[in-house]
Amino acid sequence: RSSALDKIRDSYLKASDAVNTQIDPLLNNYDGNGSRLVTFVGDLALSNRITSERVDLTDILPAWKSSLDALSSDSDTDTLISAVNLSEKNLALIDKLLSDISEGLNTAAKYAQPNFATFLNNWKGIVSGARSTISGSTQALTGAESALTAAQTGYSGASIAQVSLAEAGVKNLQAQLEKTIVRSPIDGKIAALPLEVGELASPGGLLVTVVGNRGLQVKAYVSGVDFDRIKEGASVLVQGKVKGQVESVAPSVSATNRKVEVTVSVLDSVNSGLIIGQTIPVTVSLAKTNVSTSRNNAYLLPIQDVKIVPGDAYVFTVDADSKIKRNPVILGPVSGDFIEITSGLTDDMSIVSPVYELDEGQIVEVEQ
Repeated sequence: RSSALDKIRDSYLKASDAVNTQIDPLLNNYDGNGSRLVTFVGDLALSNRITSERVDLTDILPAWKSSLDALSSDSDTDTLISAVNLSEKNLALIDKLLSDISEGLNTAAKYAQPNFATFLNNWKGIVSGARSTISGSTQALTGAESALTAAQTGYSGASIAQVSLAEAGVKNLQAQLEKTIVRSPIDGKIAALPLEVGELASPGGLLVTVVGNRGLQVKAYVSGVDFDRIKEGASVLVQGKVKGQVESVAPSVSATNRKVEVTVSVLDSVNSGLIIGQTIPVTVSLAKTNVSTSRNNAYLLPIQDVKIVPGDAYVFTVDADSKIKRNPVILGPVSGDFIEITSGLTDDMSIVSPVYELDEGQIVEVEQ
């Protein structure tokens, strides 16, 4: 009973130190950087959960200490077992708080600048150490509970006590084994495994990259002048041969590079031959431009569809032999990313777009 009482009191002291001394500075803005954990946790539900769990412990910790102060080595076995169960319950609540804090730190670290990442990594180490301490206290209480139960059975029940103690040991080993199993949050196949057998993994580090069964995606960046012509579901060619389709289009053109981000789904990921992280050419089929006129017989074309040279301008079409043909045009005023063509176009023309790096006589492949 004396040994069990020591472990019960030790579990409270370590729990109180983990919460009040180690974790509270991060939660209550004692770090000097003006940053409370909840201010840089982007998941509102997670942030609220952390705050609520810490508030609950404000009442739980004093009540826990008060119940322990009433114990002594003369306390009967049932009372001590109840105290063990209460301590295990409270340690589980603290471990849940530490787990949520760890999740918040890991999420914030993904997008942090180097200086702030160092700050977060320091706290990740503190939280990891606190979780280890709580885990050790929980295991000690499990052993104390088993010893108390064994003592309660008396000398004649020594064999039963040994079995109970062995079962507790098995449970501890099972819990430790469970922590060594890495589970993917999605079904799929392993694409990259940077760790070697026997190598230690660091908290928050990359263990493995998994490609989901839903297939591969490609991030493409298309000229902003084509923003209105990119439609979801449009056909795509990746590397000139792998078929795909536009899954989503960014809602606006990037102010930095004047391009629009397009997410492309690869239709046959298994046989595509594509590799994660590879940079590849992507061709997106654009919707036909509606003909707009500013006055009779005048058309508006994207500037990228018109070849402009000193003293001349023309558009390209493709003849029956798949060769580029030059068609002179007369230019009007420029309107944003479009230019007015006052002469040289007819409604039945299929114009090559864009004209960059093309010239008359080149043979091209026309996409149907």
